[in-house]
Amino acid sequence: MKKGLVILISALTLAGCGGGGGGDGDGDGKNLHVYLKEKSVDVVGDSMSATFAGVKFDSNGTTNENVYIGILEPNGRLLEAGDIYFTSDTGGEAVFQFHPGYKIGEGTTESEILIAVCYDQNCNRQASGSPLTVSARYSVELERLTLTDAQNRISKHAVVNDKHVDNPLITQSLAFTGSNSALLNANVDIQGDIVTHTLIDDLYYDGTQSTFTLTSDLMLPSALGAGTHTDTITVSSCYDEACDYPVQGSPITIPVSYQITTGISDPAPALAVGNAHPFNHNVVDAEYIPALDVIVMASSQPSNAAYIYDIANGTTSTFPLPTDPYDVAVDHFATQGRVAIGQAGHITVIDYDPDHPASSPTLHHTSSREANDVLVKRDLVYQTSTYDWGMNAFNTTTQTESTINNNLRKISKMAFHPSGRHMFTTTTAFSPQDIRRLTLDANRSPGNEQDSQYHGDHPMGDNFWLSPDGNQIYTSRGSIFDASISNQEVLTFTGSLPLAQYEEYGHPWDADIIAMSEYRDQLVVADDSPVGTVRILDKSSLIPLQSYPKTQVTMNEREYDEKAIAAMFTDEGHLFVIKQGGDYENKRARLIRLD
Repeated sequence: MKKGLVILISALTLAGCGGGGGGDGDGDGKNLHVYLKEKSVDVVGDSMSATFAGVKFDSNGTTNENVYIGILEPNGRLLEAGDIYFTSDTGGEAVFQFHPGYKIGEGTTESEILIAVCYDQNCNRQASGSPLTVSARYSVELERLTLTDAQNRISKHAVVNDKHVDNPLITQSLAFTGSNSALLNANVDIQGDIVTHTLIDDLYYDGTQSTFTLTSDLMLPSALGAGTHTDTITVSSCYDEACDYPVQGSPITIPVSYQITTGISDPAPALAVGNAHPFNHNVVDAEYIPALDVIVMASSQPSNAAYIYDIANGTTSTFPLPTDPYDVAVDHFATQGRVAIGQAGHITVIDYDPDHPASSPTLHHTSSREANDVLVKRDLVYQTSTYDWGMNAFNTTTQTESTINNNLRKISKMAFHPSGRHMFTTTTAFSPQDIRRLTLDANRSPGNEQDSQYHGDHPMGDNFWLSPDGNQIYTSRGSIFDASISNQEVLTFTGSLPLAQYEEYGHPWDADIIAMSEYRDQLVVADDSPVGTVRILDKSSLIPLQSYPKTQVTMNEREYDEKAIAAMFTDEGHLFVIKQGGDYENKRARLIRLD
């Protein structure tokens, strides 16, 4: 009798039945008889909430024993709980609590519910008429997730080095149908390397269904490279947190394919191998823009400006800046040619137009912070500060700035994972120095922080670089960490780069790495002063393949050692290094082609 017991049988004394002694009963229960006034329930359930229904019961005869009443469902399909309410001395109502419909299933389900009236808790002796049998019929209609968009897949074609590639966001319409559709939420999962971000928004309930928009942000062709790329977007929805009960139609799988062809090779650089192109300005920071085959530089001398150098024709475009620049970032993921420059109290965003460089759209934003480091992806510019903790984001569309992470220490450096879904940060001004990984949420805010396990055991230095495949992090002090997002162990130390050595004041020292780049199986590292060499290493073995010696520049009849600011491989594998020399107030840079 215990099988299917929904509630614990409770001890009750029926006063009208002679409970508590007295009366005409002989105490063996033979004079007590129970019966139902209603023998069935027909329930229209709710998909997400419990539904209640009951039947009335009564009794005649007497007993001087305690009576225990319980509710049982032998097959256990419908009931979540139940209770007994006495409305008179002889009877009352049995109320049944039915599971939410999603636990029972769509359609009509029939079952039997038993009401046991017993003289002991184990129900070894039952009253006459017990158990009372109730026929239960439960009907429910569940919600459904559907892809209502005519496009049930995403397919694109592009040329890897197309200088005019258009990469708009892709939207698709989906809907929940059913009476509780406004209460459901959808989740998105991405498998592959094409989609860098997804967002579900524009949720609208019209009384019968809830519609929403899935927005997908695809990578630039230059970031993916030539070939056939495939991805899968999975949209799912569940009634419960553990997802044991998925909504009908869930999951929806949207295939994504991107065919990227090689195209025509970039023209040969205007600068010959071994030659240098002198600039009449210094360089604070610089980056190469893939596909466009240009180099963007930020300068503070002789004036605050950004310069974009065209490698093929050797010309430079100038963009004045309002304040001192500190850092340059290029959008490698979503908006081709977009550049962000972090400055003292300002952020400048340039959308470089290769056809009309001088007319490239430029946006100046007065920031609440003094930038230490910036990153840019589509319409968001991420910024860490020299003086304040946390991370800010400037939205180029709304032209608003907000704090999106309060935990980062000031003077933190940042880098995107090549997938664009994660961000790495390291602190350069505090001990112990550490690296952490942040995952961008649906609103593209960094969260889900995962620290490395070492906390100062391995040297970091002032900067770090990610390999193009996203599997390694190299620090300026030579430490190598596994940055693969597929590994459960986050940021595992795997070895060290060979640092250039020098002797000073009779002691051996290691020179920091101040610039780095990677192309296929080669690493290029630029060594800090006083070494000043540029070395090519085999990526797998870290064996030196070639070394370029320190260089000098003569200014005002005085010779200065040059220091590398940036090293970069072009799409075609040409190696360029930006070096500069001079005194504190008068530095000038050169672009040197090494290969």
